[in-house]
Amino acid sequence: MNSNYRFLNPYNFVRYLSEGKKDDLPEIKLLGRCAPPPHDRFTGLTGKIECELEAITPIFISDSEFIENKENEHKSYRFFRLENDKGEEEFAIPSTSLRGMLRSVFEAATNSCFSIFEGEKRLSYRDIKKSRYMKPAIVLSLPDEKSMGKMEICEMARVPFGLLKKEDWSCGDKAYAEIKGSIVKKIKKNYFNFSQEGWLKKTGKNIDKKRNEYFFYRKNKEIVEFNKDRMDDYNNMLQEQIAEGFSTEYQSDKLDKGNLVYVEVNNKKVKNISLVKVPRLFYYKSIKDSLPEYLYLCYNYSNLCPGCRLFGWVNPEPEDDPDKKVSYAGRVRISNAKITENKGTLNSFPLAILSTPKPTTTYFYLLKNGKPDIRVTYDTEGAHLRGRKFYKHQSKAENKEYRRAGYIRDQQNRTLRDALKPGARFIFTIEFENLAPLELGSLLWTIELENNMFHKLGMGKPLGFGSIKINVKDVKILDIMERYSSILNNGWKSILSKKEELINLFKEKMETKYYKTFENLDNIKDLKSILSPASLPIHYPRTEEEPSEEGRNFDWFMNNKKNRIPLPLAPDDKTGFQLNYSQKKWNKRKY
Repeated sequence: MNSNYRFLNPYNFVRYLSEGKKDDLPEIKLLGRCAPPPHDRFTGLTGKIECELEAITPIFISDSEFIENKENEHKSYRFFRLENDKGEEEFAIPSTSLRGMLRSVFEAATNSCFSIFEGEKRLSYRDIKKSRYMKPAIVLSLPDEKSMGKMEICEMARVPFGLLKKEDWSCGDKAYAEIKGSIVKKIKKNYFNFSQEGWLKKTGKNIDKKRNEYFFYRKNKEIVEFNKDRMDDYNNMLQEQIAEGFSTEYQSDKLDKGNLVYVEVNNKKVKNISLVKVPRLFYYKSIKDSLPEYLYLCYNYSNLCPGCRLFGWVNPEPEDDPDKKVSYAGRVRISNAKITENKGTLNSFPLAILSTPKPTTTYFYLLKNGKPDIRVTYDTEGAHLRGRKFYKHQSKAENKEYRRAGYIRDQQNRTLRDALKPGARFIFTIEFENLAPLELGSLLWTIELENNMFHKLGMGKPLGFGSIKINVKDVKILDIMERYSSILNNGWKSILSKKEELINLFKEKMETKYYKTFENLDNIKDLKSILSPASLPIHYPRTEEEPSEEGRNFDWFMNNKKNRIPLPLAPDDKTGFQLNYSQKKWNKRKY
Protein backbone atom coordinates (compact mmCIF):
# COMPACT_ATOMS: atom_id res chain seq x y z
CA MET A 1 0.00 0.00 0.00
CA ASN A 2 1.32 3.45 -0.97
CA SER A 3 1.45 5.39 2.31
CA ASN A 4 1.79 8.68 0.40
CA TYR A 5 -1.36 8.17 -1.67
CA ARG A 6 -4.06 10.76 -1.00
CA PHE A 7 -7.51 11.15 -2.50
CA LEU A 8 -10.47 13.53 -2.30
CA ASN A 9 -14.02 12.54 -1.44
CA PRO A 10 -16.21 12.93 -4.57
CA TYR A 11 -18.63 15.31 -2.86
CA ASN A 12 -18.61 18.19 -0.44
CA PHE A 13 -21.16 20.73 0.73
CA VAL A 14 -21.98 24.33 -0.07
CA ARG A 15 -22.69 26.15 3.18
CA TYR A 16 -25.75 28.34 3.56
CA LEU A 17 -25.59 31.93 4.77
CA SER A 18 -27.35 33.79 7.57
CA GLU A 19 -30.59 35.60 6.77
CA GLY A 20 -28.49 38.67 6.10
CA LYS A 21 -29.62 42.27 6.02
CA LYS A 22 -33.36 42.87 5.95
CA ASP A 23 -34.15 45.97 3.94
CA ASP A 24 -37.12 47.41 2.07
CA LEU A 25 -34.91 48.36 -0.85
CA PRO A 26 -36.37 46.42 -3.81
CA GLU A 27 -33.08 44.85 -4.88
CA ILE A 28 -32.29 43.64 -1.36
CA LYS A 29 -35.81 42.26 -0.93
CA LEU A 30 -35.35 40.26 -4.14
CA LEU A 31 -32.48 38.37 -2.48
CA GLY A 32 -34.77 37.35 0.38
CA ARG A 33 -38.33 36.12 0.59
CA CYS A 34 -41.15 38.14 -0.92
CA ALA A 35 -44.18 37.81 -3.21
CA PRO A 36 -43.51 36.91 -6.86
CA PRO A 37 -44.59 39.15 -9.77
CA PRO A 38 -47.87 38.32 -11.57
CA HIS A 39 -48.02 36.47 -14.87
CA ASP A 40 -50.88 38.50 -16.37
CA ARG A 41 -48.83 41.58 -17.26
CA PHE A 42 -45.31 42.65 -18.20
CA THR A 43 -43.52 44.08 -15.16
CA GLY A 44 -39.87 43.39 -15.89
CA LEU A 45 -37.38 42.09 -18.43
CA THR A 46 -38.65 39.43 -20.82
CA GLY A 47 -36.40 37.68 -23.29
CA LYS A 48 -34.17 34.69 -23.94
CA ILE A 49 -30.62 33.47 -23.36
CA GLU A 50 -28.91 31.43 -26.04
CA CYS A 51 -26.44 28.93 -24.61
CA GLU A 52 -23.82 26.46 -25.78
CA LEU A 53 -22.87 23.48 -23.63
CA GLU A 54 -19.58 21.59 -23.97
CA ALA A 55 -18.79 18.26 -22.32
CA ILE A 56 -15.44 18.45 -20.52
CA THR A 57 -15.58 14.81 -19.37
CA PRO A 58 -17.78 11.99 -20.72
CA ILE A 59 -21.47 12.71 -20.30
CA PHE A 60 -24.43 10.35 -20.01
CA ILE A 61 -28.13 11.24 -19.76
CA SER A 62 -30.31 8.17 -19.31
CA ASP A 63 -33.28 7.51 -21.60
CA SER A 64 -35.87 6.07 -19.22
CA GLU A 65 -38.01 4.68 -22.06
CA PHE A 66 -35.32 2.40 -23.48
CA ILE A 67 -33.97 0.24 -20.66
CA GLU A 68 -32.85 -3.29 -21.40
CA ASN A 69 -33.39 -5.81 -18.59
CA LYS A 70 -30.70 -8.42 -18.34
CA GLU A 71 -29.95 -11.38 -16.11
CA ASN A 72 -29.80 -10.87 -12.34
CA GLU A 73 -31.93 -7.72 -12.74
CA HIS A 74 -28.99 -5.92 -14.34
CA LYS A 75 -30.23 -3.05 -16.50
CA SER A 76 -28.71 -1.45 -19.57
CA TYR A 77 -29.40 2.22 -20.36
CA ARG A 78 -28.96 4.18 -23.56
CA PHE A 79 -28.26 7.89 -23.98
CA PHE A 80 -31.34 10.13 -24.24
CA ARG A 81 -32.52 10.85 -27.80
CA LEU A 82 -35.06 13.06 -29.59
CA GLU A 83 -36.23 13.27 -33.19
CA ASN A 84 -34.77 16.13 -35.22
CA ASP A 85 -36.50 18.11 -37.99
CA LYS A 86 -35.83 15.26 -40.42
CA GLY A 87 -37.53 12.70 -38.21
CA GLU A 88 -34.19 11.11 -37.28
CA GLU A 89 -33.18 10.32 -33.70
CA GLU A 90 -30.19 12.19 -32.34
CA PHE A 91 -28.57 12.64 -28.95
CA ALA A 92 -30.14 15.35 -26.81
CA ILE A 93 -30.31 16.60 -23.24
CA PRO A 94 -33.83 16.96 -21.82
CA SER A 95 -34.83 20.33 -20.44
CA THR A 96 -35.64 18.76 -17.06
CA SER A 97 -32.01 17.73 -16.57
CA LEU A 98 -30.76 21.23 -17.39
CA ARG A 99 -33.40 22.81 -15.19
CA GLY A 100 -32.53 20.68 -12.16
CA MET A 101 -28.81 21.35 -12.57
CA LEU A 102 -29.24 25.13 -12.88
CA ARG A 103 -31.79 25.38 -10.08
CA SER A 104 -29.51 23.60 -7.60
CA VAL A 105 -26.66 26.04 -8.29
CA PHE A 106 -29.00 29.05 -8.29
CA GLU A 107 -30.45 28.06 -4.91
CA ALA A 108 -26.97 27.63 -3.43
CA ALA A 109 -25.72 30.95 -4.84
CA THR A 110 -28.76 32.98 -3.71
CA ASN A 111 -29.23 31.30 -0.30
CA SER A 112 -32.69 30.07 -1.29
CA CYS A 113 -34.74 27.45 0.53
CA PHE A 114 -33.89 23.74 0.43
CA SER A 115 -36.54 22.98 -2.20
CA ILE A 116 -35.76 19.24 -2.30
CA PHE A 117 -35.52 18.24 1.31
CA GLU A 118 -36.94 15.33 3.29
CA GLY A 119 -35.97 16.32 6.77
CA GLU A 120 -38.86 15.23 8.96
CA LYS A 121 -37.42 11.78 9.46
CA ARG A 122 -35.29 10.92 12.48
CA LEU A 123 -32.28 8.86 11.44
CA SER A 124 -31.15 5.73 13.25
CA TYR A 125 -27.69 4.62 14.30
CA ARG A 126 -25.97 1.62 15.87
CA ASP A 127 -24.19 2.54 19.10
CA ILE A 128 -21.58 0.01 20.24
CA LYS A 129 -20.40 2.22 23.12
CA LYS A 130 -23.91 2.47 24.53
CA SER A 131 -24.12 -1.34 24.90
CA ARG A 132 -22.34 -1.04 28.27
CA TYR A 133 -25.31 0.93 29.62
CA MET A 134 -28.03 -1.38 28.29
CA LYS A 135 -29.71 -3.56 30.91
CA PRO A 136 -31.83 -6.68 30.32
CA ALA A 137 -35.51 -6.26 31.10
CA ILE A 138 -38.91 -7.90 30.71
CA VAL A 139 -42.00 -5.88 29.75
CA LEU A 140 -44.68 -6.00 32.44
CA SER A 141 -47.20 -3.57 30.93
CA LEU A 142 -47.53 -1.14 28.03
CA PRO A 143 -48.09 2.61 28.26
CA ASP A 144 -51.02 4.53 26.85
CA GLU A 145 -51.97 8.20 26.61
CA LYS A 146 -52.67 8.39 30.35
CA SER A 147 -50.32 5.95 32.06
CA MET A 148 -46.71 4.78 31.91
CA GLY A 149 -45.61 1.29 30.94
CA LYS A 150 -43.55 -0.82 33.32
CA MET A 151 -40.55 -3.13 32.96
CA GLU A 152 -38.59 -5.19 35.43
CA ILE A 153 -34.79 -5.03 35.25
CA CYS A 154 -33.23 -8.50 35.08
CA GLU A 155 -29.86 -10.17 35.38
CA MET A 156 -28.55 -12.24 32.50
CA ALA A 157 -26.13 -15.06 31.77
CA ARG A 158 -24.67 -16.40 28.55
CA VAL A 159 -26.15 -19.60 27.08
CA PRO A 160 -23.76 -21.41 24.67
CA PHE A 161 -25.52 -22.56 21.50
CA GLY A 162 -24.59 -26.17 22.26
CA LEU A 163 -26.88 -26.25 25.31
CA LEU A 164 -29.94 -25.47 23.18
CA LYS A 165 -29.66 -28.34 20.70
CA LYS A 166 -31.66 -30.90 22.72
CA GLU A 167 -34.91 -28.89 22.79
CA ASP A 168 -36.83 -26.61 20.41
CA TRP A 169 -36.47 -23.11 21.86
CA SER A 170 -38.18 -19.81 21.00
CA CYS A 171 -37.43 -16.34 22.25
CA GLY A 172 -39.27 -15.66 25.50
CA ASP A 173 -39.69 -19.30 26.46
CA LYS A 174 -39.82 -19.85 30.20
CA ALA A 175 -36.70 -21.73 31.26
CA TYR A 176 -34.73 -23.04 34.23
CA ALA A 177 -30.97 -22.74 34.29
CA GLU A 178 -27.97 -23.66 36.39
CA ILE A 179 -25.69 -20.61 36.45
CA LYS A 180 -22.04 -20.35 37.40
CA GLY A 181 -20.69 -16.83 37.35
CA SER A 182 -22.20 -15.32 34.21
CA ILE A 183 -22.46 -18.54 32.19
CA VAL A 184 -25.32 -21.04 32.01
CA LYS A 185 -24.09 -24.60 32.53
CA LYS A 186 -27.43 -26.33 32.07
CA ILE A 187 -30.84 -25.16 30.80
CA LYS A 188 -34.20 -26.92 30.55
CA LYS A 189 -37.87 -26.06 30.07
CA ASN A 190 -38.79 -27.84 33.31
CA TYR A 191 -37.65 -27.15 36.85
CA PHE A 192 -34.70 -29.13 38.21
CA ASN A 193 -32.87 -28.95 41.55
CA PHE A 194 -30.94 -25.73 42.26
CA SER A 195 -32.09 -24.14 38.97
CA GLN A 196 -32.97 -20.47 38.49
CA GLU A 197 -36.28 -19.53 36.86
CA GLY A 198 -36.17 -17.12 33.93
CA TRP A 199 -36.58 -16.74 30.15
CA LEU A 200 -34.49 -17.47 27.09
CA LYS A 201 -33.54 -14.37 25.08
CA LYS A 202 -32.95 -15.72 21.58
CA THR A 203 -31.91 -13.59 18.59
CA GLY A 204 -30.12 -16.15 16.39
CA LYS A 205 -26.67 -16.23 14.88
CA ASN A 206 -25.15 -13.24 13.12
CA ILE A 207 -22.13 -12.31 10.98
CA ASP A 208 -20.03 -11.49 14.05
CA LYS A 209 -19.51 -15.18 14.96
CA LYS A 210 -21.89 -15.01 17.86
CA ARG A 211 -21.52 -18.08 20.12
CA ASN A 212 -24.36 -17.80 22.60
CA GLU A 213 -27.86 -16.64 23.49
CA TYR A 214 -28.86 -15.14 26.86
CA PHE A 215 -30.86 -16.22 29.87
CA PHE A 216 -32.79 -13.42 31.64
CA TYR A 217 -33.79 -13.89 35.28
CA ARG A 218 -35.18 -11.80 38.14
CA LYS A 219 -32.99 -10.72 41.02
CA ASN A 220 -33.57 -7.32 42.64
CA LYS A 221 -37.19 -6.61 41.58
CA GLU A 222 -36.20 -3.23 40.16
CA ILE A 223 -39.19 -1.70 38.32
CA VAL A 224 -38.72 1.11 35.77
CA GLU A 225 -41.25 3.10 33.76
CA PHE A 226 -41.40 4.06 30.08
CA ASN A 227 -43.70 6.32 28.11
CA LYS A 228 -45.46 5.99 24.78
CA ASP A 229 -42.76 7.93 22.93
CA ARG A 230 -40.14 5.33 23.89
CA MET A 231 -42.48 2.51 22.86
CA ASP A 232 -43.20 4.21 19.52
CA ASP A 233 -39.47 4.66 18.90
CA TYR A 234 -38.88 0.97 19.52
CA ASN A 235 -41.76 -0.08 17.25
CA ASN A 236 -40.68 2.27 14.45
CA MET A 237 -37.11 1.01 14.68
CA LEU A 238 -38.31 -2.58 14.54
CA GLN A 239 -40.39 -1.83 11.43
CA GLU A 240 -37.37 -0.16 9.83
CA GLN A 241 -35.26 -3.25 10.49
CA ILE A 242 -38.00 -5.57 9.21
CA ALA A 243 -38.11 -3.52 5.99
CA GLU A 244 -34.36 -4.13 5.65
CA GLY A 245 -34.83 -7.90 5.95
CA PHE A 246 -34.65 -8.49 9.70
CA SER A 247 -36.55 -11.62 10.71
CA THR A 248 -39.33 -11.40 13.30
CA GLU A 249 -38.85 -15.10 14.09
CA TYR A 250 -37.39 -14.31 17.49
CA GLN A 251 -39.73 -11.57 18.71
CA SER A 252 -43.12 -9.99 17.99
CA ASP A 253 -43.20 -7.24 15.35
CA LYS A 254 -44.05 -4.64 18.00
CA LEU A 255 -43.44 -4.23 21.71
CA ASP A 256 -45.71 -6.45 23.79
CA LYS A 257 -46.15 -7.65 27.34
CA GLY A 258 -43.61 -10.38 28.16
CA ASN A 259 -41.06 -9.22 25.56
CA LEU A 260 -37.39 -9.46 26.54
CA VAL A 261 -35.50 -6.30 25.65
CA TYR A 262 -32.52 -4.16 26.61
CA VAL A 263 -33.05 -0.73 28.11
CA GLU A 264 -31.03 2.34 29.01
CA VAL A 265 -32.30 3.74 32.32
CA ASN A 266 -31.93 7.15 33.93
CA ASN A 267 -33.58 7.88 37.32
CA LYS A 268 -35.94 4.93 37.05
CA LYS A 269 -37.10 6.12 33.62
CA VAL A 270 -36.38 4.22 30.41
CA LYS A 271 -34.40 6.39 28.01
CA ASN A 272 -34.03 3.87 25.17
CA ILE A 273 -35.35 0.39 24.31
CA SER A 274 -33.50 -2.06 22.06
CA LEU A 275 -34.09 -5.58 20.78
CA VAL A 276 -30.39 -6.45 21.15
CA LYS A 277 -27.62 -5.42 23.51
CA VAL A 278 -25.77 -3.35 20.90
CA PRO A 279 -28.68 -0.97 20.28
CA ARG A 280 -29.88 0.59 17.10
CA LEU A 281 -31.53 3.84 18.13
CA PHE A 282 -33.15 6.94 16.70
CA TYR A 283 -31.59 10.32 17.17
CA TYR A 284 -33.93 12.50 19.21
CA LYS A 285 -33.66 15.30 16.65
CA SER A 286 -34.66 15.05 12.99
CA ILE A 287 -32.57 16.26 10.06
CA LYS A 288 -34.86 19.28 9.81
CA ASP A 289 -33.95 20.28 13.37
CA SER A 290 -30.38 20.81 12.11
CA LEU A 291 -31.47 23.40 9.53
CA PRO A 292 -32.44 27.02 10.27
CA GLU A 293 -36.14 27.77 9.79
CA TYR A 294 -35.48 30.47 7.20
CA LEU A 295 -34.21 27.73 4.85
CA TYR A 296 -37.26 25.47 5.22
CA LEU A 297 -39.37 24.78 2.14
CA CYS A 298 -41.45 27.76 1.07
CA TYR A 299 -45.07 27.43 2.27
CA ASN A 300 -46.49 30.91 1.66
CA TYR A 301 -47.16 32.36 -1.80
CA SER A 302 -46.46 35.86 -0.49
CA ASN A 303 -43.12 34.84 0.98
CA LEU A 304 -41.18 32.87 -1.63
CA CYS A 305 -37.39 32.58 -1.83
CA PRO A 306 -35.45 33.63 -4.97
CA GLY A 307 -35.27 30.04 -6.27
CA CYS A 308 -39.00 29.37 -5.94
CA ARG A 309 -39.92 32.73 -7.50
CA LEU A 310 -37.69 32.09 -10.51
CA PHE A 311 -38.06 28.34 -11.12
CA GLY A 312 -41.53 27.74 -9.71
CA TRP A 313 -43.20 26.58 -6.52
CA VAL A 314 -45.83 24.14 -5.30
CA ASN A 315 -46.98 24.29 -1.69
CA PRO A 316 -45.91 21.01 -0.03
CA GLU A 317 -48.89 21.36 2.31
CA PRO A 318 -51.86 22.54 0.19
CA GLU A 319 -54.37 24.75 1.95
CA ASP A 320 -58.01 23.78 2.41
CA ASP A 321 -58.98 27.35 1.57
CA PRO A 322 -59.77 27.40 -2.19
CA ASP A 323 -58.96 31.12 -2.36
CA LYS A 324 -55.36 30.64 -1.28
CA LYS A 325 -52.73 30.16 -3.97
CA VAL A 326 -50.89 26.87 -3.74
CA SER A 327 -48.50 27.10 -6.70
CA TYR A 328 -46.58 29.53 -8.87
CA ALA A 329 -45.33 28.89 -12.41
CA GLY A 330 -41.65 29.59 -12.89
CA ARG A 331 -40.47 32.54 -14.95
CA VAL A 332 -37.81 30.60 -16.84
CA ARG A 333 -38.44 27.99 -19.54
CA ILE A 334 -35.53 25.86 -20.70
CA SER A 335 -35.53 24.06 -24.03
CA ASN A 336 -34.13 20.63 -24.72
CA ALA A 337 -30.47 20.80 -25.74
CA LYS A 338 -29.73 19.80 -29.35
CA ILE A 339 -26.39 18.26 -30.25
CA THR A 340 -24.25 20.28 -32.67
CA GLU A 341 -20.94 18.44 -32.44
CA ASN A 342 -20.32 14.77 -31.65
CA LYS A 343 -16.81 13.57 -30.82
CA GLY A 344 -17.91 9.94 -30.67
CA THR A 345 -19.18 7.58 -28.00
CA LEU A 346 -17.60 5.23 -25.49
CA ASN A 347 -18.07 1.51 -25.97
CA SER A 348 -20.79 -0.04 -23.83
CA PHE A 349 -19.48 -0.71 -20.30
CA PRO A 350 -20.69 -1.68 -16.82
CA LEU A 351 -20.71 1.38 -14.59
CA ALA A 352 -18.98 1.18 -11.21
CA ILE A 353 -21.28 0.85 -8.19
CA LEU A 354 -22.71 4.21 -7.17
CA SER A 355 -22.87 4.83 -3.46
CA THR A 356 -26.07 5.90 -1.69
CA PRO A 357 -26.24 8.93 0.63
CA LYS A 358 -25.07 8.13 4.16
CA PRO A 359 -26.31 10.98 6.37
CA THR A 360 -25.59 8.87 9.47
CA THR A 361 -21.90 9.42 8.71
CA THR A 362 -22.39 12.52 10.79
CA TYR A 363 -18.80 13.76 10.67
CA PHE A 364 -19.24 14.10 6.89
CA TYR A 365 -22.74 15.60 6.87
CA LEU A 366 -22.76 17.86 9.93
CA LEU A 367 -20.81 20.75 11.42
CA LYS A 368 -20.59 21.80 15.04
CA ASN A 369 -20.77 25.56 15.49
CA GLY A 370 -19.59 25.99 11.90
CA LYS A 371 -16.61 23.61 12.08
CA PRO A 372 -15.99 19.93 11.25
CA ASP A 373 -15.99 17.64 14.28
CA ILE A 374 -15.59 13.87 14.58
CA ARG A 375 -17.96 13.66 17.55
CA VAL A 376 -20.88 15.62 16.14
CA THR A 377 -24.31 13.94 15.86
CA TYR A 378 -27.81 15.20 15.16
CA ASP A 379 -28.37 15.45 18.93
CA THR A 380 -25.20 17.47 19.59
CA GLU A 381 -25.69 21.00 20.88
CA GLY A 382 -24.58 23.39 18.11
CA ALA A 383 -24.86 20.72 15.38
CA HIS A 384 -26.20 21.79 11.98
CA LEU A 385 -26.22 20.56 8.40
CA ARG A 386 -23.15 21.41 6.36
CA GLY A 387 -25.27 22.65 3.48
CA ARG A 388 -26.15 21.50 -0.02
CA LYS A 389 -24.41 18.47 -1.49
CA PHE A 390 -22.45 18.93 -4.74
CA TYR A 391 -20.13 16.60 -6.63
CA LYS A 392 -16.61 17.72 -7.38
CA HIS A 393 -15.50 18.65 -10.87
CA GLN A 394 -12.97 16.21 -12.30
CA SER A 395 -10.88 17.38 -15.22
CA LYS A 396 -10.63 13.83 -16.52
CA ALA A 397 -12.68 10.69 -15.96
CA GLU A 398 -10.45 7.67 -15.26
CA ASN A 399 -11.44 4.31 -16.74
CA LYS A 400 -10.65 2.44 -13.53
CA GLU A 401 -12.99 4.69 -11.59
CA TYR A 402 -16.09 4.69 -13.78
CA ARG A 403 -15.89 1.13 -15.12
CA ARG A 404 -16.78 -1.68 -12.73
CA ALA A 405 -13.66 -3.63 -11.75
CA GLY A 406 -13.80 -7.07 -13.34
CA TYR A 407 -16.49 -5.81 -15.75
CA ILE A 408 -19.10 -7.37 -13.46
CA ARG A 409 -22.75 -6.85 -14.36
CA ASP A 410 -25.25 -7.50 -11.56
CA GLN A 411 -28.11 -5.84 -9.65
CA GLN A 412 -25.67 -3.45 -7.94
CA ASN A 413 -24.73 -1.57 -11.11
CA ARG A 414 -25.92 -0.86 -14.65
CA THR A 415 -24.55 -0.83 -18.18
CA LEU A 416 -24.24 2.46 -20.08
CA ARG A 417 -24.52 2.56 -23.87
CA ASP A 418 -23.36 5.49 -26.03
CA ALA A 419 -21.90 7.73 -23.34
CA LEU A 420 -20.62 10.78 -25.22
CA LYS A 421 -16.91 11.52 -25.25
CA PRO A 422 -15.51 14.88 -24.10
CA GLY A 423 -15.92 17.66 -26.65
CA ALA A 424 -19.58 17.01 -27.45
CA ARG A 425 -21.46 20.29 -27.88
CA PHE A 426 -25.12 21.19 -27.50
CA ILE A 427 -27.18 24.36 -27.84
CA PHE A 428 -30.27 25.32 -25.86
CA THR A 429 -32.32 28.39 -25.02
CA ILE A 430 -33.59 29.78 -21.73
CA GLU A 431 -36.67 31.99 -22.06
CA PHE A 432 -37.43 34.32 -19.17
CA GLU A 433 -40.21 36.74 -18.30
CA ASN A 434 -40.70 39.59 -15.84
CA LEU A 435 -37.19 39.43 -14.37
CA ALA A 436 -35.68 42.32 -12.46
CA PRO A 437 -32.13 43.21 -13.63
CA LEU A 438 -30.80 41.69 -10.41
CA GLU A 439 -32.62 38.41 -11.08
CA LEU A 440 -31.32 38.27 -14.64
CA GLY A 441 -27.81 38.91 -13.34
CA SER A 442 -28.07 36.07 -10.80
CA LEU A 443 -29.38 33.74 -13.52
CA LEU A 444 -26.52 34.66 -15.87
CA TRP A 445 -23.95 34.05 -13.11
CA THR A 446 -25.54 30.66 -12.45
CA ILE A 447 -25.39 29.68 -16.12
CA GLU A 448 -21.78 30.62 -16.87
CA LEU A 449 -20.25 30.48 -13.37
CA GLU A 450 -16.73 31.89 -12.98
CA ASN A 451 -13.71 31.09 -15.11
CA ASN A 452 -12.47 27.56 -14.46
CA MET A 453 -15.73 26.51 -12.80
CA PHE A 454 -17.83 23.71 -14.28
CA HIS A 455 -21.34 22.36 -13.83
CA LYS A 456 -22.05 18.66 -13.16
CA LEU A 457 -24.78 16.95 -15.21
CA GLY A 458 -26.22 13.50 -15.73
CA MET A 459 -25.28 10.06 -14.43
CA GLY A 460 -21.94 9.08 -12.91
CA LYS A 461 -21.05 12.47 -11.44
CA PRO A 462 -19.06 11.02 -8.50
CA LEU A 463 -17.14 8.83 -10.97
CA GLY A 464 -15.87 11.71 -13.12
CA PHE A 465 -18.72 11.91 -15.63
CA GLY A 466 -20.82 14.97 -16.39
CA SER A 467 -18.44 17.94 -16.05
CA ILE A 468 -19.66 20.56 -18.51
CA LYS A 469 -19.08 24.20 -19.38
CA ILE A 470 -21.87 26.52 -20.49
CA ASN A 471 -21.20 29.68 -22.49
CA VAL A 472 -23.81 32.37 -23.01
CA LYS A 473 -23.80 33.17 -26.75
CA ASP A 474 -26.42 35.92 -26.65
CA VAL A 475 -28.91 37.62 -24.35
CA LYS A 476 -31.96 39.18 -25.97
CA ILE A 477 -34.82 41.15 -24.45
CA LEU A 478 -38.19 41.89 -25.93
CA ASP A 479 -39.24 45.52 -26.19
CA ILE A 480 -42.98 45.08 -25.75
CA MET A 481 -43.94 48.59 -26.91
CA GLU A 482 -41.89 48.28 -30.07
CA ARG A 483 -43.11 44.74 -30.71
CA TYR A 484 -46.77 45.75 -30.76
CA SER A 485 -46.48 49.27 -32.19
CA SER A 486 -44.18 48.63 -35.17
CA ILE A 487 -44.77 46.74 -38.37
CA LEU A 488 -41.08 46.55 -39.32
CA ASN A 489 -39.45 45.72 -35.96
CA ASN A 490 -40.13 42.60 -33.92
CA GLY A 491 -38.90 44.18 -30.70
CA TRP A 492 -35.94 41.85 -30.05
CA LYS A 493 -32.69 43.48 -28.94
CA SER A 494 -29.40 41.95 -27.91
CA ILE A 495 -28.01 43.08 -24.55
CA LEU A 496 -25.04 40.69 -24.54
CA SER A 497 -22.75 43.68 -24.00
CA LYS A 498 -24.49 44.32 -20.66
CA LYS A 499 -24.05 40.77 -19.40
CA GLU A 500 -21.15 41.60 -17.06
CA GLU A 501 -22.95 44.69 -15.80
CA LEU A 502 -25.97 42.56 -14.82
CA ILE A 503 -23.77 39.94 -13.14
CA ASN A 504 -21.89 42.64 -11.22
CA LEU A 505 -25.22 44.05 -10.02
CA PHE A 506 -26.05 40.65 -8.54
CA LYS A 507 -22.64 40.45 -6.85
CA GLU A 508 -22.89 43.99 -5.49
CA LYS A 509 -26.30 43.40 -3.89
CA MET A 510 -25.18 40.07 -2.41
CA GLU A 511 -22.31 41.95 -0.77
CA THR A 512 -24.75 44.54 0.60
CA LYS A 513 -27.11 41.93 2.03
CA TYR A 514 -24.49 39.64 3.57
CA TYR A 515 -21.78 42.16 4.58
CA LYS A 516 -18.91 40.45 2.72
CA THR A 517 -17.29 40.71 -0.67
CA PHE A 518 -18.85 38.28 -3.12
CA GLU A 519 -15.68 36.18 -3.37
CA ASN A 520 -15.58 35.80 0.44
CA LEU A 521 -19.15 34.62 0.94
CA ASP A 522 -19.07 31.07 2.31
CA ASN A 523 -21.47 29.68 -0.31
CA ILE A 524 -19.50 31.20 -3.19
CA LYS A 525 -16.15 30.02 -1.80
CA ASP A 526 -17.57 26.51 -1.47
CA LEU A 527 -19.04 26.47 -4.98
CA LYS A 528 -15.72 27.60 -6.42
CA SER A 529 -13.79 24.97 -4.48
CA ILE A 530 -16.09 22.11 -5.47
CA LEU A 531 -16.66 23.04 -9.13
CA SER A 532 -13.04 23.89 -9.95
CA PRO A 533 -10.19 21.49 -10.91
CA ALA A 534 -8.48 19.56 -8.11
CA SER A 535 -4.89 18.31 -7.89
CA LEU A 536 -5.59 14.92 -6.25
CA PRO A 537 -7.45 11.80 -7.41
CA ILE A 538 -11.18 11.89 -6.63
CA HIS A 539 -13.11 8.77 -5.66
CA TYR A 540 -15.19 7.22 -2.90
CA PRO A 541 -13.25 6.37 0.27
CA ARG A 542 -11.69 2.91 0.09
CA THR A 543 -8.84 0.97 1.68
CA GLU A 544 -6.89 0.18 -1.51
CA GLU A 545 -5.52 2.41 -4.25
CA GLU A 546 -7.28 0.31 -6.90
CA PRO A 547 -11.09 -0.09 -6.76
CA SER A 548 -12.49 -3.50 -5.83
CA GLU A 549 -15.01 -5.55 -7.78
CA GLU A 550 -17.45 -5.51 -4.86
CA GLY A 551 -17.26 -1.74 -4.37
CA ARG A 552 -16.84 -2.17 -0.59
CA ASN A 553 -16.56 1.54 0.19
CA PHE A 554 -17.87 0.98 3.72
CA ASP A 555 -14.63 -0.84 4.62
CA TRP A 556 -12.82 2.51 4.75
CA PHE A 557 -15.29 3.87 7.30
CA MET A 558 -15.20 0.65 9.35
CA ASN A 559 -11.39 0.38 9.36
CA ASN A 560 -10.94 4.02 10.24
CA LYS A 561 -13.67 4.17 12.86
CA LYS A 562 -11.35 4.61 15.84
CA ASN A 563 -9.22 7.28 14.20
CA ARG A 564 -11.73 8.83 11.83
CA ILE A 565 -11.32 12.36 10.57
CA PRO A 566 -14.14 14.66 9.47
CA LEU A 567 -14.72 15.89 5.95
CA PRO A 568 -13.02 19.31 5.75
CA LEU A 569 -14.88 22.41 4.61
CA ALA A 570 -14.81 22.68 0.82
CA PRO A 571 -12.11 25.44 0.63
CA ASP A 572 -9.90 23.42 3.02
CA ASP A 573 -10.45 20.12 1.20
CA LYS A 574 -7.10 20.05 -0.58
CA THR A 575 -4.81 17.57 1.18
CA GLY A 576 -7.29 14.71 0.94
CA PHE A 577 -7.71 11.45 2.87
CA GLN A 578 -5.40 8.48 3.30
CA LEU A 579 -6.38 4.91 2.51
CA ASN A 580 -5.89 3.88 6.12
CA TYR A 581 -5.66 5.87 9.34
CA SER A 582 -4.97 2.97 11.68
CA GLN A 583 -1.64 4.49 12.74
CA LYS A 584 -2.78 8.10 12.72
CA LYS A 585 -4.63 10.35 15.10
CA TRP A 586 -6.95 13.14 14.08
CA ASN A 587 -5.29 16.48 14.72
CA LYS A 588 -8.07 18.83 15.84
CA ARG A 589 -5.91 21.88 15.17
CA LYS A 590 -5.92 21.13 11.44
CA TYR A 591 -9.63 21.89 11.27
